Amino acid sequence: SVVDENNNTYVLSIDGKRFAVTRFTAAGLLDQGSTWKSSGTYVVDPMRRAVFAHLTLPAFVRAKLSPGVTWGSWHVPTLLELALVTLVGLAFLGAGIWQFRRTE
Repeated sequence: SVVDENNNTYVLSIDGKRFAVTRFTAAGLLDQGSTWKSSGTYVVDPMRRAVFAHLTLPAFVRAKLSPGVTWGSWHVPTLLELALVTLVGLAFLGAGIWQFRRTE
């Protein structure tokens, strides 16, 4: 990872693209001032919860590393996160089917 002059942390993806990870400060603390949500957030959070459910960690470590997704002060349930991902996936699948429904 790389930290720029604004203390934004960047990570490289598998395909080499650079993504800003502004949820954490350069010191590794959660950045409470920003709202960092992407489509991947709703996929990663349930997987993170599943992994952390099998680890024996102190509560403060679990809260720091797996804070969950919130909308305002409401904690988004895992089933709603998975439903959102499923609906978006089906919408994109439908758009792809509609766009390529005819051969040339």
